[in-house]
Amino acid sequence: MDVFCLFFCKIYREATMTAKYYEAYDLRYKQIHQQHLQWASDTPSPIVGEVLGRYPLPEGARILEIGCGEGRDALDLLRRGLDVLATDVSPEAVAFCQQKASDFAEHFQVLDCIAGTMEETFDFIYAVAVLHMLVLEEDRQAFYRFIRSHLKPQGWALICTMGVMVRQRPKAILGRPLSRRNGFTREQGKPCGLRGHPAGWWAWMPFRRN
Repeated sequence: MDVFCLFFCKIYREATMTAKYYEAYDLRYKQIHQQHLQWASDTPSPIVGEVLGRYPLPEGARILEIGCGEGRDALDLLRRGLDVLATDVSPEAVAFCQQKASDFAEHFQVLDCIAGTMEETFDFIYAVAVLHMLVLEEDRQAFYRFIRSHLKPQGWALICTMGVMVRQRPKAILGRPLSRRNGFTREQGKPCGLRGHPAGWWAWMPFRRN
């Protein structure tokens, strides 16, 4: 069993003390930040910038990040002048972002995209390293429903996940829930990308809402 699997099993065991297993990540953030450490580096995920470069957004576009963590991607976009609402289920992670970048504090918000909702819709929604954290199929379906409900017509969604199986079945893992019958079109030129990662593989796929 690799390091990532052992870590995830620890998260899952700790989750028995919470209402939802994924809420255990808040505890892990607290434990890490109490040691004056960060969970991840401040280096942005390259794929977010690559997708935005390939599919330009309309002027004044509104962007939503699901699972912002410690803010590396959202802060990169905010500093480039884009209008981003960065959300995470962890109050600790959101507070960390607000303290780290106080000028952008209002752009960070606690949100449970599985159990919650919001009134606003967006031109671009992205989620990096969120999907593989949802271990129940009902939660994955709720995740996709949230994206469908909050994306504007002709808006783009980017889902990026990781793991060993994504190398073997990336389109099945990413493409089936956001299919044409559900009102989405996969980007035709490059339907799915793969990139090596110590924890397995990164896979991503851009979708457009019809």
